[in-house]
Amino acid sequence: MNTPRAVPGSVVEPPDPSWRGQFVRLIGLATPIALSRLSLLLIVIEDIAFLGHVDSVALAHYGIANAVFMVLLLTGVGMSIGVAVLTSQNLGAGEGDAAATVFAVGLGHAVAMGLGFVLISFAGERFYLAIGHAPALAHGSAGVLAMLSFGLPALLAFTVASLFLEALGRPRVGLVVMLLANLVNIAANAVAMEMAVDPAEGVALASTLVRYAMAAAMLGYLLVTAQRLAIGHVEIARFAEVSRKLRRIGYAMGLAQGLESMAFSSLTIVSGYLGAAAVATFQVVMQFMGIAFMGAVGVSTATAVEVGRAVGRGDGAGLRRAGWSGFAVIALYMGVVAVFVLFSADWLAGLLSGDPAVVALAAPALTLVAIMLIPDGAQGVLMGALRGTGDAWVPTVLHLFAFLGVMVPGARLLAIEAGFGVPGLIGGTFLGVSVATVALALRFRVVTRREVRRL
Repeated sequence: MNTPRAVPGSVVEPPDPSWRGQFVRLIGLATPIALSRLSLLLIVIEDIAFLGHVDSVALAHYGIANAVFMVLLLTGVGMSIGVAVLTSQNLGAGEGDAAATVFAVGLGHAVAMGLGFVLISFAGERFYLAIGHAPALAHGSAGVLAMLSFGLPALLAFTVASLFLEALGRPRVGLVVMLLANLVNIAANAVAMEMAVDPAEGVALASTLVRYAMAAAMLGYLLVTAQRLAIGHVEIARFAEVSRKLRRIGYAMGLAQGLESMAFSSLTIVSGYLGAAAVATFQVVMQFMGIAFMGAVGVSTATAVEVGRAVGRGDGAGLRRAGWSGFAVIALYMGVVAVFVLFSADWLAGLLSGDPAVVALAAPALTLVAIMLIPDGAQGVLMGALRGTGDAWVPTVLHLFAFLGVMVPGARLLAIEAGFGVPGLIGGTFLGVSVATVALALRFRVVTRREVRRL
C-alpha cells in the first residue's frame, strides 16, 4: 500500500484504518455536504411553496418545467463528478499540487455544457406538445423552463466548485453559500410574485438570478484562497490529459445521472395525464423524496471521496471499508427518516400546498414513500462508491435497466392501466430503486475484489 506524501496545506492525513475511524470521517464529511445539497433543493421547494399557495395551474407549469430542467441539471452534474474523483485520488496519492488543473478543466466543461443546455431548452414547448400535453400546459411550462435553464451555466459552475472543495475536505464553504442563497431566494420570490405577470415565470427568474450569485461567491472564494489551499497552478500543457480523464468518467456518469433523472421526470410527465391535481400532488411527494435523498447525496459524495482516496493510496481494504460503511450509514439515516414520514404524512403534505384536494392525495402517497426510502438511499450511495473507484459504464447500464426498464413502465402500469394514480407511481419507483440497489451492491462486490488502480 502506498503511503500518501504530505502536501503543504493539504487536508489529507494518513487515515485511521478502523471501522470506527471510517464512520467518523464519513459522517463528518457527509453532514455538511448533505445540508448543502438540501439547501440547493430548498430553492426549488421555496419556489413550489410560493406557487402552491397561489393556484394549482402555476404549480403544474413549474412542476412540468422543473422535470425537464432537472434532467439537464443532473446530466451536467454527472458529467462534472470526475472533478471530485480525480481530485480525491490525487490527494490520496499525495499529489495535491495537480488539483488546480483538474478544477480549471472541469469548470470549462461545466460552463460549456450549461450553455448547450440553454439552447436545448428553447425547444421546450415543441417537446411538451410532442409528448401529448395540452397546448396551454405546454406553453406555460415552456416559459418557465426557459427561465430556469438560463441559470444552468452558473449552477453547474457552482457544482464544480462545490465538488472540488468537498474533495479537498472543505464542504462547509458550499453550505454557507447555500444557506445565504436560500434567504435571498425567499426575498426574491416575494418580489417576483408581486411584480411578474406570470407568477411561475417570475419565481423561476428570481431563482436563476440567485444561482448566478451563488456561482460568483464560490469562484470568488477559490480565487482568494487558492494559494492557501495548496492546490498548485493551472498547467495548460496537461489540459488534454485531464480533459480525457474527466470525459472518461463524465460521459458515463452524466448518462447515468441523466437516465435516473429522466426516469423520475418521466413519472412527473405521466402524472400530467392524470390531471393538474395529480401533477401538483406528485410534486409535493417528489420534493419530500428529494429532501430525504439529500442525506444519500451527502453520504454518496463522502463515500466517493473516501473510496477515491483509498484508491490513490492503493488501499484495497480501505476501499471496501469506505464503501460498505457508506451503505450502513445511509440505511440507518433513511430508516429514521422513514419513521418520521410515517407519523407526519398529513402535516408534511400541508406544508407545500394550500389546496385541500392536493393535501388529501399527497398524505397517503407520502406514507408509501417511507417504504422505499432505504433502497433509494442505498442505491445512491453504492453508485457513489463505484464512481470513487472510477468504475463508470457498468453501473450506467445497471441504472438504465433499473430505472428505464423497470421503474418507468412499472409506474405507468400501476398508475394508469391499473388505475392506482399517484400511489401507483410510488409503487413503480419502489420496484426500480430496489432492483438498482441489488444490482449495484453485486457490482461493488465484484469491483472490490480486483487490484486497486488509479485513473
